[in-house]
Amino acid sequence: MKILRDRLVGKTFRSMVKSLDTCSIMFSDGSAITVYTAIKAYMRIKLTQDIVTDVTEEQKGVLLTFGEDSWILISTDDTVISSPEIFVFQDTDGTQIVETV
Repeated sequence: MKILRDRLVGKTFRSMVKSLDTCSIMFSDGSAITVYTAIKAYMRIKLTQDIVTDVTEEQKGVLLTFGEDSWILISTDDTVISSPEIFVFQDTDGTQIVETV
């Protein structure tokens, strides 16, 4: 999780898009996290808090924190996963980080 944290802290959230069986969390520099299959991503973002300040592994998933009351939680509930990949982070330099079951 430290490697993902090191790459995400300081990035600016741009958008979150749901398409068929994926959900993409995009950042202003072009990097993105693609969440697969039945995994859920929960979001609470204030427009004034859009820079990633922390990334932690919680009991219910991976938590991207943007400020006091702004966050995205990517669920890691393996009871609903139909793919071995939970999510893939693609950075602007081509680095990929894959979270699996």
